[in-house]
Amino acid sequence: NFGEPSVLKSVDIVKPEILPNEVLIKVSQIGVNYHETLQRQGNYPGPALSLPAILGSEVVGTVEELGIDINYIQVGSRVAVPLFAIQPTGGYAEYVKIPANFLVPIPDSISDEQALSTMLQGLVAYFLLKENSIQGKVVLVTAAAGGVGSLLVELAKIQGASKVIGIVGSDEKIEYLKTKGIDYGLNYKAKDWTQSLSEISDSSPIDLIFDSVGGDIAQTILQKLNTFGTFVSYGAASGVLPELNVNDINRFIFLSQTFKGFALFNSLNEISIKEGLTDLFKLIEEGKLKL
Repeated sequence: NFGEPSVLKSVDIVKPEILPNEVLIKVSQIGVNYHETLQRQGNYPGPALSLPAILGSEVVGTVEELGIDINYIQVGSRVAVPLFAIQPTGGYAEYVKIPANFLVPIPDSISDEQALSTMLQGLVAYFLLKENSIQGKVVLVTAAAGGVGSLLVELAKIQGASKVIGIVGSDEKIEYLKTKGIDYGLNYKAKDWTQSLSEISDSSPIDLIFDSVGGDIAQTILQKLNTFGTFVSYGAASGVLPELNVNDINRFIFLSQTFKGFALFNSLNEISIKEGLTDLFKLIEEGKLKL
C-alpha cells in the first residue's frame, strides 16, 4: 500500500541476474530523496508506481560481477550507480544491476558518502547551472539550504556569480549557508523578509532565480526579477506550481524576461552523466566543492 513510512517492509528476494552488458553492484550507500517520499505516499506527479515496488534511484557500491561483454571495469571497483538514468526505482536493496555504460568510477580520494551527495542532487544543480549562464550575475535560490539548493549556492559561487541570495525557513539555515559562501540569506518566516528582499534587489537586481518551492514565495520573488532576467522553476515543494497572470506575462514581455522549466531527465544520457559526475568529483578533489 501507499502511505506513511510504516508501509515500507524489509523482504528477501533473489539476487538480480545480469545480462551480458550489465554489472551487479553490492550497494554500500543509498540516496533517500524527497521524490521517493511522494512515491511512497502515492502523490508523485506522473505514472503511479505498480506495487509492490522497491524505492530508490541512486546508489554507490562496488562491482561484484561483470556481464560477459564487459572488459573495461574491474570487479571490486567503487562506482556511482545512477539508476535514475534508466529506471525510477530499485535502489533500496543490497544488490542492484545496471548497464555498465552508465557507471561512473569514484576516485580514491572521494568517500562513498561524498560521491552519493553529488549524484541526483548534484546533477540537478550541475545541469541547472550548465543551461543558464552564471558569470557576473546576481542569483537567487529558494530552499537554499536543501540538498540541491546548497549545491546551487556553492556551484554558483564557484562559477563566478557576483552575488548569491538564499531563501530558507530558519535563521539556523542562514548560518549554515554562510559556510557555503552565501552573500545574503533570508528567512521567509520573518515578518520583514520581503522588505529585506526589496532592499537587496534594489542595490543588486536579480538576474537569475532558481525556484523549487512555488506558491506564494515564487510569486513574491518573481516581482523582483531584473530586466532580461530568467526565472527557472524546477519543483513545487509548497504543493503549488508558480502561476502567471496577465500582469506577469506583460512584465515578461516588456522587461524581456524569461520563464522556463527544468526536469533532470531531459538532460540525462550516458555521456552527460559521466561528464557531470566527473566534473563534480574533480571540484571535490580540488577542495572547491565542500560537501
